[in-house]
Amino acid sequence: MAKETHPITSIAEAKQYVLSRVAMLDPESRYIRELIEIIECSKNIEALHLALTHRSRPALQVGSSYLEMMTLEEKLDANLITPETYFRRFTDKELEVLNQEYIDRRYDC
Repeated sequence: MAKETHPITSIAEAKQYVLSRVAMLDPESRYIRELIEIIECSKNIEALHLALTHRSRPALQVGSSYLEMMTLEEKLDANLITPETYFRRFTDKELEVLNQEYIDRRYDC
């Protein structure tokens, strides 16, 4: 059963949401610091929505029109995805299988 959540309605809740999600990430990551700074600089939840939609790293990567369709939680999560995250998205076993099945075969003729 999916966990029931309520929408984030305050800056304090947004910051707490991010801090609860970063346990698996590098606490020294600049991406986390930058996101916390965006949250703390926002005067209210509407300002945070606008900042994340138009002036965040994902906005530069995928465009504001895509972010406009996302919930605040999704925008916050998108800001936690880093280039380093890509390399850690598989378990050791999954990575082993990928290496054997795909990467090791890239030079087969």
